Amino acid sequence: MKTLLTLLVIVLASQAYGAPFLVSDPYTIQSDPNLNPVSFVIHGLGASDITIGATQLSNGTIILEYDLATLPNGQYQVDAAAINVFGGESTFSAPPFAFTKGVPGPPQNLRISPTLLTWVPFGSATQRTSFRIPLRRALAPSLS
Repeated sequence: MKTLLTLLVIVLASQAYGAPFLVSDPYTIQSDPNLNPVSFVIHGLGASDITIGATQLSNGTIILEYDLATLPNGQYQVDAAAINVFGGESTFSAPPFAFTKGVPGPPQNLRISPTLLTWVPFGSATQRTSFRIPLRRALAPSLS
């Protein structure tokens, strides 16, 4: 029962966020509170700046982590600043980070095939995306 509950928590936690994420290198916690970010300002994702709370990882470090799942497709140039507990703001990161959010192109060269290909997952179970590679041609249709 404990294993089932643990698995349920892992599945629910993994589905709580979308992907991809905008992330930063981790900050190691410092004894001086001026040096620890509690939030971040992100510039370049919309008409106005976005302020988000810092994410503390299980190893004690702090990162900027922003879910880009709802961001419209397009080209972006993003920079960010860290804010400490007293409201002090760092300079913005430089140079700006450029990326394109989009969707894959449509399938090409559609056709009828007399046989199916058997596919196997490629990569570990902990990866968010699983790539597939053909293993061999199937001898009979697969219903899985």
